[in-house]
Amino acid sequence: ISACPISVLGGPSPTSEYAAEGTMLHTFGENLLTGKPLPAVGEVFTVEGFTFKVTDEHIELATTYADNIKAQPWEGSPNIEGRVHYGRVLNTPHNMSFGTADCSGILNLPEIGRCLGVDDLKGGRKFVPATALQLYIYAAGVIQSHFDTFPLPMDMPVRLRIHQPRLAKTPQTH
Repeated sequence: ISACPISVLGGPSPTSEYAAEGTMLHTFGENLLTGKPLPAVGEVFTVEGFTFKVTDEHIELATTYADNIKAQPWEGSPNIEGRVHYGRVLNTPHNMSFGTADCSGILNLPEIGRCLGVDDLKGGRKFVPATALQLYIYAAGVIQSHFDTFPLPMDMPVRLRIHQPRLAKTPQTH
């Protein structure tokens, strides 16, 4: 079961206030990871047709996510909010099967060595396991995106993490 089934199937994502708030949190996380400024607490932020007043909680959630990403032993800089195509995995046309991997790159972890890391931010209050289908498909998309330009070793481990800062300060790993 996927936490974001429409996205995984490549269809248009229906927008809700909750989804728009998640998009806002992704934007704030991306800003923190790429050195762009955050809006001030109390500032109005509009996304996907919904307007939010930025709160301390929004800043704290994005900061928790960004700090967890920065603490990882990445080889170089990770890819932040990168589009991935996973048509080969789903046997669908390339331009119909894509999504955005929140963070991906090569890690060098003491417990498993060099591996592909794929991280996903969830801003909601509902628990999503690190074994969610969406994360596996995004990992396959990251691998597919490297296939033609920089093939990854077939035996390279993959470390999946879900960040749910409203539920826990540390991400779940699979």
